[in-house]
Amino acid sequence: MKKRQRVLLAALMCCSIGLVAGAADPVYELNPVLVTAQRMQTDDLRTPATLQVISGGQIEKSGTYSAYDVLRRTVGMSDYAYDNGYGSIGPSVARVYLRGLDKGTLVLVNGTPLNQMNYAEPGAIPAEAIERIEIVKGSNAVLYGAEAMGGVVNIITKSSQMTKPMIAVTGMLGKDERRIGLTAAGDGYFVSYGQTTADERANAQYPYYSKGYVSGYHRYTKEEGFASVRLSPEWTLNWAHGKIKNGMFYDSITKPGVRDNGSGVAGYKYTDTRDNVNLQYANERGTQLRLAYNTKKIIADREMTSGAVVPSGSGSNYRVNNFYFDAQQEADVTNGKLIYGLTAYREEYKQVRLGTGNAIGRNQVAIFGSYEREINDRWKLTFGAREHFSLDNGWDESQRVFLPQLQSSYMIRPDLNWYINIGKSFEMPAVNSKFSRSTTASGPLKPQSGWTYETGVKWIRAEDSLKIAAFYMDVDNLFGWEKVKNLFPNYTELGLDPNGDVQINRGDFRNKGIEAEYRRQVTPEFGWFIGYTVQDPKNKEKPTTPWAQTEAKQMGVFGFDWTRDRWSWSLDGYVEAKRPINARTADFGKKPIPDRISLNSTFLHNVSPETQLQLTVRNILNRENYTRYLWEERPRSILLQIRHQF
Repeated sequence: MKKRQRVLLAALMCCSIGLVAGAADPVYELNPVLVTAQRMQTDDLRTPATLQVISGGQIEKSGTYSAYDVLRRTVGMSDYAYDNGYGSIGPSVARVYLRGLDKGTLVLVNGTPLNQMNYAEPGAIPAEAIERIEIVKGSNAVLYGAEAMGGVVNIITKSSQMTKPMIAVTGMLGKDERRIGLTAAGDGYFVSYGQTTADERANAQYPYYSKGYVSGYHRYTKEEGFASVRLSPEWTLNWAHGKIKNGMFYDSITKPGVRDNGSGVAGYKYTDTRDNVNLQYANERGTQLRLAYNTKKIIADREMTSGAVVPSGSGSNYRVNNFYFDAQQEADVTNGKLIYGLTAYREEYKQVRLGTGNAIGRNQVAIFGSYEREINDRWKLTFGAREHFSLDNGWDESQRVFLPQLQSSYMIRPDLNWYINIGKSFEMPAVNSKFSRSTTASGPLKPQSGWTYETGVKWIRAEDSLKIAAFYMDVDNLFGWEKVKNLFPNYTELGLDPNGDVQINRGDFRNKGIEAEYRRQVTPEFGWFIGYTVQDPKNKEKPTTPWAQTEAKQMGVFGFDWTRDRWSWSLDGYVEAKRPINARTADFGKKPIPDRISLNSTFLHNVSPETQLQLTVRNILNRENYTRYLWEERPRSILLQIRHQF
């Protein structure tokens, strides 16, 4: 890091810890009541798991514009992005995940899964539609099923209870980015719609000098809509819609002004359409029902250097559908509480547009239960179990798995709790693993499964909170990708693309670490936070191969929020250090990916009760921050937004 950047970063961190000011409601609630961790209302202090809540107020003051953008600034959270803050590029899926385990975090929207093909990409959920985000770290497979190995993220959207109708219009302008938005709310409904555009950008990926080209982004356009309607006191219908048009291009190094990757391809363009619909039922007797439909369709075109446009490969033109049903019941029993229920889940994958006919589906069903028993006034034990069935689909064999969980919560004193959380987790391969992007595959994959062990303490008072957790993850049959040429030496005879990718089991995954977060509300107007994770995520592909680092070993966050009268100022920073070597760093000299240091700030001014001005500065240090896949974060940008409410 440059000396000037080090000095500025240190000064801002000191400012975030030492500043005191003026007069408004605090953004943070230090001991909130949560619903995700135990599938029922429980306050943070007594919950036997590492928790974090991001409120709607925090999101508004951070200047973020989607759930993806919010989560990638969270302690212990990694993001695998292609265009930082914007997410996926067609079939190349950006995602967020906890504790270093890619394909191991379950993202929910109002309690229903958003994941598809093992990936969680929440970029289609606009920030203005979010009431709060609850993050539960550690194994949660007993309550939520597959893909909850590293943790669960529940995005809880707004459902207005207003009696007076409201309409708000938002406009945002930056050097290479624009956005317009419309929000309407009233008694029993909340609706929002927005359009975002970002201009084309060259040299966005770490240069591939050895391959003769550098990569850039086509113009990015996104429209997103969200609606929540309270049909009755018990029934709520939510719908999130997103449509993204983007792509990438190749600028030749040897032929200036020509777009060519050396194989006659100038670039790719994608249209990504997503819809998530969920119907929720809840009554005062503890009964909850969830019915959801989650779909995504990718259409991909390949632009040739000659000017021709042809459909891209079959693996880039597909549709995925997910159908989900979940029912649960709470019951008070002697000295405790019981939750039990049933989950049914169907996945469908079909390659479209090119007439391959490749399609596959899979059905999963489970029964689960969790019993929380009070041993005495201080000590609670929770026993959980899940019987999970994945049915044979002609490719993946039937699986029947028993998942146990044990949790303990002990109140050392009224503001100090010690907890233990031990659980087994399980995950099926991606439903499309049969097709893998090649004309053959290495055979059905084994499910990914393992144990997570965690213990921690929470010290929560009226003005500050400290959370410290130690964890150990032990996972078998890690999911990954491998080049065809490494799996099939006779790829020429088989007619395969040697650089095509095949999904495989990549051996064992281990991670151990310590995570700490401290928040302090100095005055009602000013609060600051700092968090850090030290971990050792690694993979051992074969018994004879050494352990290899898979993610950053150190991750940190810090920031503050200050409000006085009609003004507010927030700053947040995110650090990833001691990162792994990436196979795509050939031109790096096989060195680790450079540290990522992202610093962002937002100023808000309420001009009147109806009008608000917002100034956001992203990537203040103007660093060349690279994602895990070596796409560069956008340079420093200044965005001005105005919001008017009628």
